[in-house]
Amino acid sequence: MMTNHKQQQQQPQQPAISRTSDEASNTGLLWVRGRTFGLKPPGQQMSTSNDLMLRLKEEARLDEHKGCVNCLDWNQRGDQLASGSDDSTVIIWNVFRCKKQNVVKTGHEGNIFSVKFIPNTSDTLVATGASDCKVKVTNIFQNENLLDCTSCHIDRVKRLAVHPSEPNLIWSAAEDGLILEYDIRQKHVCNSSKPNNLLIDLRSISDLLQAKCLAVNPMRSEMLAVGSNDIYNRLFDRRFIKHNAPGTSCTAYFAPGHLLKTNNRSNHIQTYGTTYLSFNSKGTELLASYHAEQVYMFNVYEPWQCFRSFESTLMPLLLDTPIPGYDARSKTKPGQHVQRLGELKPIAALSANQVDHCDNANKEALDLSVVNLLNEYLNKIQNCPDLYRSRSIALQKRGWRGDDYQALRDCCCALALDPMDSQTIYQLATNLIKLNDHDAAGELLKFIESNRSEYDDDGFLKMTQEVLGNFNQKPLLSSGSSLDSLHSSVYDPYDSLPNYSTLQRSDSALACSRSLNSDCGQPRQVTKRLSNPFDFSKRFCGHCNMNTDIKEANFFGPNDEFIVGGSDDGAFYIWNKDTTNILKAVHADHHILNCVQPNPRICMLATSGIETAVKIWSPNGSINRDVKSLEARCAQNQKFISTDPLEAMIMMLYPGQEVG
Repeated sequence: MMTNHKQQQQQPQQPAISRTSDEASNTGLLWVRGRTFGLKPPGQQMSTSNDLMLRLKEEARLDEHKGCVNCLDWNQRGDQLASGSDDSTVIIWNVFRCKKQNVVKTGHEGNIFSVKFIPNTSDTLVATGASDCKVKVTNIFQNENLLDCTSCHIDRVKRLAVHPSEPNLIWSAAEDGLILEYDIRQKHVCNSSKPNNLLIDLRSISDLLQAKCLAVNPMRSEMLAVGSNDIYNRLFDRRFIKHNAPGTSCTAYFAPGHLLKTNNRSNHIQTYGTTYLSFNSKGTELLASYHAEQVYMFNVYEPWQCFRSFESTLMPLLLDTPIPGYDARSKTKPGQHVQRLGELKPIAALSANQVDHCDNANKEALDLSVVNLLNEYLNKIQNCPDLYRSRSIALQKRGWRGDDYQALRDCCCALALDPMDSQTIYQLATNLIKLNDHDAAGELLKFIESNRSEYDDDGFLKMTQEVLGNFNQKPLLSSGSSLDSLHSSVYDPYDSLPNYSTLQRSDSALACSRSLNSDCGQPRQVTKRLSNPFDFSKRFCGHCNMNTDIKEANFFGPNDEFIVGGSDDGAFYIWNKDTTNILKAVHADHHILNCVQPNPRICMLATSGIETAVKIWSPNGSINRDVKSLEARCAQNQKFISTDPLEAMIMMLYPGQEVG
């Protein structure tokens, strides 16, 4: 009881703020605007549709900052917006009146990377994290710091997180690899050597790991997702974190399957990592924006298994034993049978020939339109193996980053529906060859040779044997990209880290990663989960995420019907979540667009980037900035992320010139 009494005495005094006339007026404006764009009575949220998304235009430009705007956050009512900038200030905006409401002098001495309204405080408190390694909580009316953490982090603070059910808690992620938890009811005392509020320490996994982003599950505040400068997104349960090993208490790992194995360190010029994480409103899906890659969505409770090897993935499918994620039959309605393309009257005109004959005339538009069409059909008809196989062919022809792996997954889904389809097996063979997977290709060849009599002899199996035989006669490439080798019993977690010199690894650290001893900080069960993470369920392509590490992607809509994300070309992209197709792209920054934050109550977006202005977008806007020639823009973006980083920078600075 004495302890509780002392804690109560230490709680910061929060001023009693009465509702001002401006706030009441904002609520009225919010309601009027909400009725126009589908806002339902209080307690319910707005409706969104393709039509409203297509009508998004620039409504307002909020231009008061003197530096790049790195972060945005809406209050819970959706009538105020906080923006943090390189000028070390936070501005609170009255969005509906398009005016500056408060300028918060945070006391930071560096670029502000994250700003959050503290829930249930009448929007009087904001938390900030910055490049000066500090975390602060400031009263926006009194410019008074209620929390001033100056030395617990020793590197840049990149993201903060809060949760409505835990209004007194703040979580911070920094490039020192630490996730700290602050309780604003208690007096904070900094300790740089061992912070007493340490929650997760990624350094216990590797000294090279940096925390880049984090997100809290909106339905379960104990569930934290952490993104770093490697390919893994780690899911932690705060109730089960071990204090003696706070980095190894991970509940689950999520990573795109094709990123599990990169090229040799000497040849590897590209770095991968997560720049932003967000949960959907139900907490069942996790969205991750990857540097030099695409945006990926992971199913938290019904995860996909990564493609691992012939024995663990292909053999069960060929023997009609589907595995999680690839079981396309589970998506069909009861009583439905496997359909063939010719049985589907609405799309009988679509055939594999259309995919095969993608000529070079306007190839980007044709490739993208074919993939988009198949995405639409597969969203409605999920029991047709021909559609999966056709999309696999189309993706392989398009050749964007990750397309070869998605094509392989489509073949697996087709086999789950029809294990005896020789055309799918032929396409599967071409996928394995494109991925340079000698081990799986060799095992598939052996399987066909021993089971060929069970298949209909239509010529495809003979072709499959020939291409696999020729492929296996070639020497294994030095890059060692065989997918079977991903899951060897000894897995080096450094293989997935950015391209640091091997000289930075100490002998003891390297020995630790190979010995798999729990006393070295890498328990055997942790390493096993690292080598077998859960795969993505959907991916969203067309944008470019190369030049900054704060690029965002978020769910949009009351039922998370859409995905929005920033891009290096200065546009924000809107995808339909079900089909994964791009609905539109809007030019929002003359340089790079990083932040895209949907309003929690009405159909409205706030964006910011390298420019000093914050822009507001809604169907009520008047300035149309839609990107023209979307197919060519997407193809150019994919070219950027598939080239050498230096060449990509030259291409962006001098468009239209070839890099020799």
